[in-house]
Amino acid sequence: MKGQIARVLVEDYPFFHQSIFSYVIPEDLIDKISKGSLVLVPFGLSNQMRLGAVLDCTNETIEPLKQITEVISRESPFNDEVFNFLIWVSSYFFYPLSLLFSRAGIFPSKKQIRVEYHWTNDLLQDIQSFKQKELLQSYIEKHPNGFFEDLLLRKMKWKKTSTAFKKFKSSPHLKSSFHVSYPEDTNYITKQPFHGTMLLNGISMKDRWKWLCSYVLKENIDKILMIMPSRKIEAEAKMFFKNSPLEKKIDYSGKQGLLKVDQRYPLIYVEDSVHLAYSLDMPFSFPVEKVALTRSMEMSEAVILASYLPSIYSFFHLKKKHIHHFNTYNFSKNHAPDIKILSMNKEIHHHGFSEVPFSVQRWIEKYLQQNKKVFVLVNRKGYYNYILCRNCGYVLKCPHCQIVLSCATDQKHVYCRYCLHKTLMPDVCPECDHVALRYHSPGTQKIEENLLKRFFGKRILRIDRDSLNEKIKIDLFHGAFDMGVGTSMALDYLNFDNIDSCVWLSLDNMINFPSFSSEEEAMCLLGRVYEKLISNDLKKELLISTFSPQSEWFRSIKSKTIGRYYEAMLDQREAFGYPPWHDWVQLIIESSDEKLLNDQISILKKLIQEKENIELKSVKKIVPQKGRQNKAFIILVNSPKIIESLPFLSSIIDEYKKNEKICFNIKALD
Repeated sequence: MKGQIARVLVEDYPFFHQSIFSYVIPEDLIDKISKGSLVLVPFGLSNQMRLGAVLDCTNETIEPLKQITEVISRESPFNDEVFNFLIWVSSYFFYPLSLLFSRAGIFPSKKQIRVEYHWTNDLLQDIQSFKQKELLQSYIEKHPNGFFEDLLLRKMKWKKTSTAFKKFKSSPHLKSSFHVSYPEDTNYITKQPFHGTMLLNGISMKDRWKWLCSYVLKENIDKILMIMPSRKIEAEAKMFFKNSPLEKKIDYSGKQGLLKVDQRYPLIYVEDSVHLAYSLDMPFSFPVEKVALTRSMEMSEAVILASYLPSIYSFFHLKKKHIHHFNTYNFSKNHAPDIKILSMNKEIHHHGFSEVPFSVQRWIEKYLQQNKKVFVLVNRKGYYNYILCRNCGYVLKCPHCQIVLSCATDQKHVYCRYCLHKTLMPDVCPECDHVALRYHSPGTQKIEENLLKRFFGKRILRIDRDSLNEKIKIDLFHGAFDMGVGTSMALDYLNFDNIDSCVWLSLDNMINFPSFSSEEEAMCLLGRVYEKLISNDLKKELLISTFSPQSEWFRSIKSKTIGRYYEAMLDQREAFGYPPWHDWVQLIIESSDEKLLNDQISILKKLIQEKENIELKSVKKIVPQKGRQNKAFIILVNSPKIIESLPFLSSIIDEYKKNEKICFNIKALD
């Protein structure tokens, strides 16, 4: 027997495989259901009612299937463009499609779904037995065309679970219907300024906002979605655009706003697209630039990626002509800061080693004597010990991966965190035959202690995750200090109008972090510091200490040939199979049962090694997190195109989700 079958994606289904279910469309609902409709369906052994989105309808032979119970909404933001975008995000970043539909706004929240009741006169007889019959009858008679459930509950002071309400809605003289309130103009976009993705680089954040204001007015754009890296920068933007023509045109959001498809925009603007805060977002991490570019291509929206320097990913697509640059050459230029490089090799030779180099102390003293303020940037991400020659700046790297080798706990070996290549720690530098030393820099607290001893009586503020509070934020904004010492977090809270000079200590630690993207992250952070020091009034200075002043990274800074450096980095990444050429995925498996964990790791290694398009790079046992007893392993895999391996990887994810004794996490590395 032939009949109408709907393929339905059910809400809150946390698995990849078999996440789409078939339901029979009853004859009385055939004209009300189409692709994109929201429906109620019985789900599971208990036939609990769940919300679902209809992906398509077909004429097929009816098997013993469950039926769709009710139509919630004939239309939703779902269409082919939206589906292609969301299926790509789900596949690439290993997030179940059902949960993604909720984040995207296709599955509405409970507040967006309202139940409306229509009644007949016989209902008035049914309510005569109610204690509050006069109040209830009065309310019903005031709404002859129907009333909403939430308003009735509020008027009668009932709860949904109350006996009186259950009895009331069970009356045969009541008919219910649903109303879903999506944002207005869900699928309508007014005139777009352009199609695709554009880069806005080379000017500071405030200048980018000035440019945006003039551009929006020139193109007569009605609505803008601004993706912001932090609430602090969002608050600054709201103050900047207050009382401007753009104030009512801008919707603000974190990077999760890129996944919201229930409202379309003529223009999506991503502020500071290289900001490290974008990588910390939850519940699952995804690179903001890659998702913005894909949304632009799949949904034909205009996107601007704004930052002082572009990322290597953006530069790669710029070369491929998938995205283009806005011309900002005619924009008013302010005083750009001077960058000075302090060679730590010469510094140690002349003045000996110090946690705060002697030349840096003299540099700071020069500004303090003129009652000027200095900020000392100490990036603490590079806490992995590595081998660096203090004479020539040579750093040991893996011959297979070109990743900086880390010191093993036995202090006799160095190893690669990617492929686990292991070798003896050298006694002398392979380049200059001097003694090779294990090196890492102190953190902000140690630097603060040294500066307090050297500059007694000066007020020094430490700005990091442990010390930041509301009082320090106020002092930072008003400049109530002589010197600041902090991590990259300080860049969001420090008012650089009060800063005359910046010192970046131990940049080598960030560049030599054991990751293929460490040099790119250092370059993007340098761009953020540089733009903060751009001034209308005077030329400021940035001093960077390093053991490798002759490296390609620093040569590109000195000669202002960052584009050529990016091209060299892309060639290197292609040679070693790193993004954007290959996809890398990290699997983390934890369990308190060590025997079970070891058995599962052996099985997983064998499964991965048998797959043709996935390469197993390494399996590494890691130290349990503080306060946790679980044993854990990290498995690193490489693939030319990870989406092609989704069926295999998603089956693994689903299997471990069902195992309560194992905690499993998977993350794409970009």
